Amino acid sequence: MSILYGRMGQHEKALEILVYKFGDINGKALEYCIDHSKGKSRNIRQDIYGKLLKVYLEPIDGSKPLFEEALLLLNNPNVDINPRTALQLLPDEWSVKKLGLFLQRSLRKHNHYYRTTAIEHSLAKWEHIRAKNQIINEDCKRTFITENKECQLCKQEIGDSAFVRYPNEVIIHMKCMKNKNICPVTGIWFGGTS
Repeated sequence: MSILYGRMGQHEKALEILVYKFGDINGKALEYCIDHSKGKSRNIRQDIYGKLLKVYLEPIDGSKPLFEEALLLLNNPNVDINPRTALQLLPDEWSVKKLGLFLQRSLRKHNHYYRTTAIEHSLAKWEHIRAKNQIINEDCKRTFITENKECQLCKQEIGDSAFVRYPNEVIIHMKCMKNKNICPVTGIWFGGTS
């Protein structure tokens, strides 16, 4: 039954069955969370582990809360639980000392995530500026058409006709251009869509 709930994405029900119906506290329930969070985003992982914490602390059928298992789950270095979710579920009488390891690790993960995101943002911004600069440099290149300059495709003089210059310096008549992103002489693709 827990497998069926897991496939339907109803993780809380699946975990309730594993923990309270089968009595499999730390083994199968934690294994379930690991299996269902592999390859998923951080938010989904945190949600699944948060549901297990909720199952431990808010039992069904009037059972006793599983405080020891909840504390083991929080202090497990391989488990990623959203600290806000955890603090909302935890009993008020739990001391900061009891939660010290969890809080310390949560702050480190948050700082790491924040710094990594900031670095990724800066790198993306730098890449955007570099690409813009490259486009500006390409646009600034001057092309001089003399009287006897020929279209490199049809071999006729360009004269006063409209022309196209590709990034590889190939110059052709505008009427000879079939695709602005593919040089008709060399076949080089310059990106973009046709």
